[in-house]
Amino acid sequence: MKGKKSASNTPEGDEQMTHPIVTETNSKVFEKLILDGWQDYLKSDGELLLGPQLASIAVRVLKLEQAVKAIHLKDNSYESIGPALSSAKDEMEGLRNDFKLHKASIVNLNKRLLFLEKEFSTLCNKRNEDFHALQVIGQKQRDFINDVKEKLRRLGL
Repeated sequence: MKGKKSASNTPEGDEQMTHPIVTETNSKVFEKLILDGWQDYLKSDGELLLGPQLASIAVRVLKLEQAVKAIHLKDNSYESIGPALSSAKDEMEGLRNDFKLHKASIVNLNKRLLFLEKEFSTLCNKRNEDFHALQVIGQKQRDFINDVKEKLRRLGL
């Protein structure tokens, strides 16, 4: 009882009590909550594809943050945070590399999409030109056949 009272008297204890702790079992719930908050901003296909991945990364960062706070509250010394910060730094470096890779992927996909849209438009225009040319050729052939038939009828053949 006394331990609970002293933990709630510290600002860190109050902060820890107001924010739920991210665990492996509830991390998907946090990812969904984060992604739901972003839905209005995710417009393109690339953003919709990468949104869940970025939400997962945000939850991983939140877990790292909570781990560092837990170590600090437990030992109340900065010397024990060294290993946690080292692993957090490695994790952040991995997240930065993932972000760069995803950003390059989005840029590449966007360029490919713009190229395909341009080429599709060109293809549609060419197909329309071909369709109209075939319509004109067909009409001229029908007119020619009718003229030949009329001339042959006049000649009696």
